Amino acid sequence: MKQKGFTLLELLIAISLVAVVLGAIYSTFFLSERAISAYKGYAIRLYEARRVLDLLSKELKSTIYNIKDKRTAFVVKDRDIYGRQASEIEFITVASPEGPYRVSYYVKEDRDSNMLMKRLIHLNGNQMEVIACRDIESFSVKVYDGKRWYAQWSPENRSLPKKIELTLEIKVKDRTVSLKEMVRPMIEVMR
Repeated sequence: MKQKGFTLLELLIAISLVAVVLGAIYSTFFLSERAISAYKGYAIRLYEARRVLDLLSKELKSTIYNIKDKRTAFVVKDRDIYGRQASEIEFITVASPEGPYRVSYYVKEDRDSNMLMKRLIHLNGNQMEVIACRDIESFSVKVYDGKRWYAQWSPENRSLPKKIELTLEIKVKDRTVSLKEMVRPMIEVMR
């Protein structure tokens, strides 16, 4: 009489096949999980950088300038840190419910990276400094007077620029992503 069942060799082959299939499923699952986590991290970095440019754009649209009041000076300085663009911009804005305040954005060197900093000075003297965006590659501000583009702007220009181009570059994975925003100040120059 013949015995029904599997031989030891058949069981070993079946177990080996199941192990290979489960290993493939396991590695695919964890590779997908790692890719999704990395994507979320990159998406958050892009969102934060975009948010900073949107806020700066809103503040610049609400810039005020009075040719007779030096406190309302609009200033852009062209700088670089180790060959990377690191512009500074300073202006008065009314984009806050608390009233006008002087705001400046500038790049600060950290140990291993650069940070875009924001300094707020309320006209009553209170001031605050915050990190606007970490791990940036560069921050560039260009201004247009109606005829040509400049990397610097000073109170001697005696007006606001017609357009302002903001560029923020951040490192995402192994490549640099450049975010740009074009802004037109919307409040007329007061004389």
